[in-house]
Amino acid sequence: MVINIRLIDRQIADSDDPLGRDWWGYDPEVTPEELWENNRGDWRLAEKRIARERWAAFNYQDRVVLVAELHGPDHETVADSRTGRPKRALVGRPLPPGDPVREALMGAQVEYRRNPISYDPDPETDQIGNSG
Repeated sequence: MVINIRLIDRQIADSDDPLGRDWWGYDPEVTPEELWENNRGDWRLAEKRIARERWAAFNYQDRVVLVAELHGPDHETVADSRTGRPKRALVGRPLPPGDPVREALMGAQVEYRRNPISYDPDPETDQIGNSG
């Protein structure tokens, strides 16, 4: 299973950002590690749901631009800077070039409904992730 997260253009983070970020969103000029650190949270994600997930794919303009392996089931809980309600920050790492899961997902098209987050099965990835 893959959590698909839609990114928008790079935005300046609030001064009270719960993760201490200066920015978030998509920036084609940064490394995968920087893109991960600035976009791994804060999201409204169902705690029980993400505990079962193994992969996250970050998408920009409906194409996968970053694939990460999740180190669940415990992800970081942060407070929404505006409402104080809990949100989640994913714990994991970006996958390097050559990783079969990354290669199966990078550049793939993702269709969204309204929500910028979707939990989608990916048969190729499920087979790759379970073949080891």
